[in-house]
Amino acid sequence: MNALLCLTFALIGLVQNTTPLGFQDSFAMVEHGTSASVILPPRALTGSNLLFFEPLLGGRYVGMSVVDWGGPLESVALRSAQGQQPPDPVTVWQVMETATGKVFETVRTKPGESAAFLSPKGQGDKVFFSVTDRWANGGVSVSLRSLDVRTGRTADLARFGSGDGRDFGSPGVYASPVSPYIVTTELRQDPEKPGAFNLTVNRVDPATGAVRSAKLDTLIAGLDESQAWSPNGNLFLLNGTVFDQARMGAVERFVFDLDRVTIARSGETFDIYEAPPTQTAFRLEASVSETKLGDAAQKGTALWAISVSKPEAKPVLLSMDAKSGVALENGSGFLYLSQGLLVYRPVVEMSLDVITSARRAASSTVALSNAKQVGIALQLYAADNDDQLPTAAAFRNSVMPYLKSASLVESFVYTFAGGSLASIRDPSRTEMGYIKTDGARAVVYADGSARLVRDDPPR
Repeated sequence: MNALLCLTFALIGLVQNTTPLGFQDSFAMVEHGTSASVILPPRALTGSNLLFFEPLLGGRYVGMSVVDWGGPLESVALRSAQGQQPPDPVTVWQVMETATGKVFETVRTKPGESAAFLSPKGQGDKVFFSVTDRWANGGVSVSLRSLDVRTGRTADLARFGSGDGRDFGSPGVYASPVSPYIVTTELRQDPEKPGAFNLTVNRVDPATGAVRSAKLDTLIAGLDESQAWSPNGNLFLLNGTVFDQARMGAVERFVFDLDRVTIARSGETFDIYEAPPTQTAFRLEASVSETKLGDAAQKGTALWAISVSKPEAKPVLLSMDAKSGVALENGSGFLYLSQGLLVYRPVVEMSLDVITSARRAASSTVALSNAKQVGIALQLYAADNDDQLPTAAAFRNSVMPYLKSASLVESFVYTFAGGSLASIRDPSRTEMGYIKTDGARAVVYADGSARLVRDDPPR
C-alpha cells in the first residue's frame, strides 16, 4: 500500500506537471513482462560534509561518515580569520536505514583515529565496524564493535593491540560476504629477539565475539595488506613482503585455515573468491555532461540507470552532477552523491494492473482538483456580475481572470446555458460542466462543489 501511495502521488505530480524535473528524471518506469520497475522521485538522506558512504545489509542500510566541525562552518572560518584556534574536526560514523532515513550513530573519531564498516557473511540485523586508534608512542590498537539495527544498541566484540609501541604498521582487519568470520592480523616486535616480529592471525566470530588465534614466530621485515578469500570462506590468503628470518629474502605466502585456526606457508594458489556481479534490475552508467546557466557552461558527471532486462528502454537520468553511485543489491533503489548530498532514489516493483489503477486514481484526483478550481472561478464571476453566470459562448473569457492556468479552461466542458445563479432551485444538483477523466467525470455544480461521477459500465 505504501508503494502504491508513493506511485499515485508521483503520478499526480507528473499529471499536474508540478514535480520539478531540475536536472534529473523525477519519475520513470520501465516495463518488463507483466510488471514494471518504477523509479520514484529523489530524497536527500544527508546534508553536507559527507565523506564516505557504503551500502550495508544488502542495501537496507547505508554506512557513512560525516565531518563535525564543532559548529557552523561560517563560525569556524570566522574564528580562523580572527587568529583563534578552531576545534579539531570530528568524524561521525553513522548507519542510516535507507527507506526511512532513521540514523544510528556508531562512533566519533578524532584525528589519529579511523573507522571502517565490515560486512561478514549472514549476520542478519547487525552491522559491524572497526575503530583504529594510533597512540602517541607509535602503538596501534583496533576495536571491533557491532550495532543491532533493531534496537540501536552497540556492543564491543574484541580489541587487539596494546598500544605499547611494539606494533609494526597498521593491524589488518578483513571481512568478506563469503565468510562468516572477521579476521584481524597483528605484526608485533618479538620482545626476546631484536629485529624479529611475530605474526598473529585472529579469527573473530561476529555472532558470539569468540576469538581464536594462531601465531607464526620469528618474522622479519614488512607485511602488506593484499589479501583474498577462498570461495567457501574458510581459507584466507595473505600475500606480500613477509620474510622468514631463517630464509632471508624469501617471499612467503601465508594461508590461514580459519576453521582449524592454523597458518601454513604455501607456494600454491587456490581459487580466489570474487564477488559475483550484483543482480539488480538496473545498472549505472556515468557520462560527461554539460549544462548551461545563462552564458556560462558547467561540466559535470551525468548518472544514468539502464535496464538490465530491457537495455533498449530509454535510460533514466538520475543526476547531472553525481560524484558516485550504486544500485542497491536488494533492488530497492539507488544511492548517489549529488551537490554534496547523499541522495536515495527508491525503486518499487509493481504489476501493470496496479500501475494502471494508480494512473486512474492520479488522473481522477487531478481532474477533481482542477474542477474545484473552475467551480470557485464561476462563483467569483457570479459574485462580481450580479449573480449572473456566463453563457457557453462567453465562458472562456469570463472565467479566465479567476484561474491560474488556461489549461483548466481548455479541459473543462461547460454545459450550463447561463443565467441567474439565484434562480437555480437546487444548486447542489445542477451541473455546470465537467472534466473528463479515465472512467469518470469530475462534475462542477452550481453551488461551487465538485464530485467525481463514475461512468456507467457498458451493457
